[in-house]
Amino acid sequence: MSDEVSPSDGNEDIEPLRNDVAVAHAGASESRAEVASPRVKRRALGPTFWGNSVMVLAAAVLSAGAALWGSYIGASGSREAALEQQHVAALDQQNSELRAKRSEVYLLYLNRANEYSRKNFALLDAIKKSHGAIDVNPGAPGPIKDWLDARGAYQDAVNLIYVYGSKAAWDAHRVMASTLPPSLGTLKFEDVDSGKFTKAYQAFQVVFCQELNPRDNNGCQ
Repeated sequence: MSDEVSPSDGNEDIEPLRNDVAVAHAGASESRAEVASPRVKRRALGPTFWGNSVMVLAAAVLSAGAALWGSYIGASGSREAALEQQHVAALDQQNSELRAKRSEVYLLYLNRANEYSRKNFALLDAIKKSHGAIDVNPGAPGPIKDWLDARGAYQDAVNLIYVYGSKAAWDAHRVMASTLPPSLGTLKFEDVDSGKFTKAYQAFQVVFCQELNPRDNNGCQ
């Protein structure tokens, strides 16, 4: 009987060992794959995480921008309201000053118109009493000079009505002027219809009252 080991006998012993190694290697590979899988999943979650972060940041920026825009609109509205109040106050001041000026001008006009009417009556009365022998020298003291002075003063008041008066005041003046001798141009001594003059005088007073009491002029009659 021989002690030599045949090659076939050795291979038979090695083959099971080789199979065991192959199985062990395959198991290790699967284990590594299982361990690597979560890592792959974490890498896959990376873009989603950054996307969510960008969305949150964008929302924060938009919120801050909206707050700033709201503040700007609020400040702009407040500024416009303040400017509007200043504009209204300025208009009120101008209207108040105009009413004060018109009050002065209208009162002066009424006084000058009344004085012109009186001096005209005095002049006509003097002419009548003197039977036409009255001194017509404008520089000589007497009814002629007084009439001329009153005529010039009345025309000065008319000029102020033209500058500061309203259309209603100017129209009322024209009615009153039609009852008086002309205050410009050729000198004319004319009788004044006292009834028409008084009516025109009162009509101008109504305009005076209405314009100086714009909020309550029911008593202007």
